[in-house]
Amino acid sequence: NEAATLLSIRDVTRRRSRERTLKREREFNQAVQQRLVGVHSRAELEAEITDVLASYGYGLVWIGTVDDRGLRTRATAGDDEYISRLEAAGPGSDHGGDPICWCAQTDAPQFVPDFEALLPTARRNAALDHGFRTGYALPLRHEELSYGVLAVYHTDPYRIDDAERSLLAEIAATVSFAIHHVETQQTLTSAAGVVVEVD
Repeated sequence: NEAATLLSIRDVTRRRSRERTLKREREFNQAVQQRLVGVHSRAELEAEITDVLASYGYGLVWIGTVDDRGLRTRATAGDDEYISRLEAAGPGSDHGGDPICWCAQTDAPQFVPDFEALLPTARRNAALDHGFRTGYALPLRHEELSYGVLAVYHTDPYRIDDAERSLLAEIAATVSFAIHHVETQQTLTSAAGVVVEVD
C-alpha cells in the first residue's frame, strides 16, 4: 500500500542502427532509380551508376569486364589509378586478392573485408598503396547473360557490412536488368542488320 516506481531500460542501439540502414537503403534505391530514368545507352547508364555509388562514400566504383586479355573499364568514378595498375598488370591466373579478378574467375560475388589481412601480393599491395582497405565485386548477370563486374572499394576496413553487401547485390541485379533492357531496346530499334552464320 505504498508508492512504487518501476524502471525499464531498453537498449535501442540495434533498432536505431537498423533504422539508419533502412533509411540509407531507401535513399540509395531512390537515387539509383532516379538516375536510371531517361538513360538511353549502356555507357550512359554505367556512368550514372558509378557516379551515384561514389557519392555514397566509396573511394572507387568500377564497372567493366575481365577476359584473357585483362581488365577493360567501361565506367569508373573516384580514384581510378588503382584500376590503371590492374589494367597494366594484364591477365593472370591468380587473382592476388583483388575482388574484381576473383569475381571474374568464380562468377560469384567476392568480398575482401581488409586488404591488410591478406598475404602480400602485387594486387593486394597496390590496393593498400592507394589507401583501399576493403573491396567488394559482384557479377552483372541477367538470366544467362553476363554484362561484366561491378566493384566498390572503401578506405575503411570492414566498412562494407552484411546489409551493405545485400544492398549492393540488389543494385547489381537492377543494373544488370537495366543494361539488358537498354541493349535489347537498341537492338530492336536499330536500322542495321545482323547476319548470323550457323554451322
